[in-house]
Amino acid sequence: MSTNKAFLTGHVGKDPDVRTLESGSRVAKFSLATTDKNKDKTTQWHNITVWDKVADIAEKYVKKGSQITVIGSIQYGSYTNKEGVVKYTTDIIAYEIDLLDKKGDNPKNQEGEWQKGEKREVKSTSNADELPGYIDSDAPDDEQPF
Repeated sequence: MSTNKAFLTGHVGKDPDVRTLESGSRVAKFSLATTDKNKDKTTQWHNITVWDKVADIAEKYVKKGSQITVIGSIQYGSYTNKEGVVKYTTDIIAYEIDLLDKKGDNPKNQEGEWQKGEKREVKSTSNADELPGYIDSDAPDDEQPF
């Protein structure tokens, strides 16, 4: 049995885009920048997707510039755009977010939910295997998260 686990720490590139699907599921998407400070100091951008309770947490606490750690799995997909060109996607389907900002670093943290160096772990109630996966591009528009 192989394990597909991604563990990333970085800064959020944009506020989460949160939507509620017709089914009632909630999904949030945002980008995360990671930098390898030991090697060539290049920045990599990752597409992060979170569902349901973790999406609620992301909506409330995650903001552009926040420093977070996400734990999830890597998922590859593809779709055909309007011009008929096949595009490939790589997403991290995260089931855990650790908020790393110190009090006052993030405007959404003004209530003092966590202090410098204190990690707050937020987990969904679902197992990673039960998280919704790739959204079929042929699905009706009202079932597409984005």
